[in-house]
Amino acid sequence: MVKDWGMSEKAGLRTYDGNNGSFVTVNEVSPNTNDLIDTEIKRIMMESYDRAKTILKTHHKEHKMLAEALLKYETLDADDIKAIMKGKDTPDKTLLA
Repeated sequence: MVKDWGMSEKAGLRTYDGNNGSFVTVNEVSPNTNDLIDTEIKRIMMESYDRAKTILKTHHKEHKMLAEALLKYETLDADDIKAIMKGKDTPDKTLLA
């Protein structure tokens, strides 16, 4: 993302070690630029990790309910998932078959 597509405010709209017609290409970079790229990659990774962790913690109850329903029923359709999210148990699918 940072090196190939220039997706970093700090590193700028440049690609490194490649050629993409819409960006300025830089083939040889200074140690400071390499450090900047590494710092930006680490920042993006940590932000993504923290965001994923927050989502999982926030929705822990729903995640657990879905996991238990999947263990019980093996498959769920959209209506089943909606029912589970409302706190209802899904119908016993073996009786319907």
